Amino acid sequence: PPIRSSEPNLNAWRSPSSLQGPSLTFPQDGAVVELKAGDRLVSLPLAVTGGELPLIWLVNGRPLSAQPWRRQTEWLPDGMGEARITVIAKAGRSASAEIWIQ
Repeated sequence: PPIRSSEPNLNAWRSPSSLQGPSLTFPQDGAVVELKAGDRLVSLPLAVTGGELPLIWLVNGRPLSAQPWRRQTEWLPDGMGEARITVIAKAGRSASAEIWIQ
């Protein structure tokens, strides 16, 4: 009979979406978002599906102080204009969106 490995299949408990790379669900690439409330900017919600936790969030190449075990976070922009949002999953796969804030 064939020899069987006694090591557990670590991928058996993972969902198919976690084995794929992350996908930003909000904001979408190319989005124009209005965040002005009077004379100040409000936070932009960020959300991702897929990808294995923990996650690292970056905005314009700088890390956000976000909970790595959550798929949603918020970012308070320091001004209007273009921004690049990136999320990196545990396996190193990433997703990015370039948006315009007004």
